[in-house]
Amino acid sequence: MSKKVFLVFLALGIFLFASCSMDMDYMIKDYNSLFTVESDTIEYTIENVPSDKMLGEKYAVSYFTTLCLAAPSGGVSYKWTAEVQENANNLEEGEVLNLASTRALSLYLRTSSIERWGAYKLTLYVTTSSGEILSDSAMLYVY
Repeated sequence: MSKKVFLVFLALGIFLFASCSMDMDYMIKDYNSLFTVESDTIEYTIENVPSDKMLGEKYAVSYFTTLCLAAPSGGVSYKWTAEVQENANNLEEGEVLNLASTRALSLYLRTSSIERWGAYKLTLYVTTSSGEILSDSAMLYVY
């Protein structure tokens, strides 16, 4: 009886070992595919993105993280501001904070002028080569 059980487990082990065709690169790619999205969308430029669609409607982020957003390419200059909307510790309502003058906003909140437990009107201004200023706003909630 024990010889049959041993042979069954040995055959099962050999079958499982032979059927496993995954290598480490395949497993890493498979795992990362859970967190990434690849699509064949149009290029994100000021020519093909309406100015009122440059930002989402609202963002909620932890104070202990980095806020990372990107504006459409093709602009001559960029400006990111945040206007205080609700009590945010020691900031006054209506105060406007200049955050960045780059296409990509990468802001570590703990070392920025943004305060915890606040609501802000985040605004992106993009100047085109013809001098037109495009803008879009979103609510930013920091918890």
